[in-house]
Formats: sequence, structure tokens, C-alpha cells
Amino acid sequence: MAKELKSYRLELVDAARIVARGEEVSVWYIRQNDGWIRAKDHPGVQLDTSVSENQDTRCPAGTVWQRQMELRVAPKTLLFCRTTSPQAIRLNVAQYLEQERPRAGRQNREHFYLVAGNYRKVALERDEAIRLIQDSKRAPSKG
Repeated sequence: MAKELKSYRLELVDAARIVARGEEVSVWYIRQNDGWIRAKDHPGVQLDTSVSENQDTRCPAGTVWQRQMELRVAPKTLLFCRTTSPQAIRLNVAQYLEQERPRAGRQNREHFYLVAGNYRKVALERDEAIRLIQDSKRAPSKG
């Protein structure tokens, strides 16, 4: 009789929201083997997408689009959410009038989490997440 592996249900939301100077985009990633995959590409994920252009009432005010995902993952699975937002460009009046407006870059923020139970994730510091990834690479494979 095969032993059934324990898994937890998890809900994540990718989204694009309107912010000063543009759009802020948040995308979730899940650790799988030796790499990261987008949560929307995880096997067995259930997606529910809403887009403001379609006047979808499930899309909150100020949101361009959002993708709700429900999936099952193993206990202690590592996750991270990357949020990108427009960077402010500081120009004095003379610079602004004399030159062509430079294209603003994007600021990236990454937050790491560990799956702790059904619909529960615990925030991790970046160093702690890196240590967990390195430890998992050193651990002998089971089987």
C-alpha cells in the first residue's frame, strides 16, 4: 500500500495595481526541485483570473488584473513573491527642460515564505531562505 504524501492547500494572488508613476506587479513563485516556477504553472493549480478591462466586479478598484490561485504543496515548501514597481526619477527643473525624459527603471522587492499549514505561510528573512535552499541541496536524496 502506497503511503500518501501530506500536502497543504494554499491560496496566492498575482496582481497588477495602479500606483504613482505606473503599475505595480506582484507574482508568486514556488520552489520546485532545484529551481523556481511561477505559481500559475504549478501542476494542479486552479486559476481564477479577473481583468478590470472586462469590467469584472471581482477586480478591486485600482487593480488592472489579478489571478487567484489555489494549489496543493508539500509542507515547508519555499515561496517568494516578487513585486516590481516604477522607480522615481529625480530631475531638477533645468534637467527636466533640457533633456529628453529618461525611461524610469523598476524597483524589485522579494519576500520569502515557508508553507506552515493549510492556507498558512510564515515570512522568512532572505538569508534564512537562502540557507534553507543551500541545506536542501546538501541533503542526501531519499529513495
